[in-house]
Amino acid sequence: MQDGNSGQTLPSWSQPAFDPDYVRAVKTAFSGQTDGLPLVPADVSLTHVGHEMLTYWHGTRGTQPMPDSSQISPGDFRGLLPYSRYLSWEGPEDLRIRVLGSALSAAIGTDLTGMNLIDLLGPDERDEDVAAFLALHGHPCGSITIKRSHIVGGGTREIELVHLPVAGISNSGEDLESGDRILGSIMMRELPDRWDGMADRTKYMEPVSRCFIDIGFGVPGA
Repeated sequence: MQDGNSGQTLPSWSQPAFDPDYVRAVKTAFSGQTDGLPLVPADVSLTHVGHEMLTYWHGTRGTQPMPDSSQISPGDFRGLLPYSRYLSWEGPEDLRIRVLGSALSAAIGTDLTGMNLIDLLGPDERDEDVAAFLALHGHPCGSITIKRSHIVGGGTREIELVHLPVAGISNSGEDLESGDRILGSIMMRELPDRWDGMADRTKYMEPVSRCFIDIGFGVPGA
């Protein structure tokens, strides 16, 4: 399968994840359970994938401020896995990419699993992005970031990044021996009828907007 603009080939193993009908229909173990969903600002409209990830996280945490890493089960959000990212704090300047979904790897053109996300951030946005990541557990809260991604051969698209905190300390008292984690989803805000090309890795994504999700503790700066 090739995209219509650059002639680049989309790997056959990832083609279903780029089908707009598939993207709009993905579900999790908590799909439809939106009562009490953390507040998203009224002027923010999540993609279906972002909404489903938020619903899964909310359902998993139950009455706790956030789920812990032992409660995150990929089988419960299998449909979202191609668009998911799971990060782990390994040090003050080390936010390690532990899981990167197959659709994301295909769109980027490489698998970034195991890399330090902070090393991949643009110099003009690094400090602000790191502060936003730290706020997820420090406040706590969730976040929605919109960035503009460049496409190989020309053109741009707006990308939605949802990030939600996962505790490294067990809610049940069990010793997890792990750092704090971040569960997230990445999705194009407007789905094209067909895949429109790989991300241009020679250009940093440009920030468009960011807001925080109130999970019961307010939001930073409020």
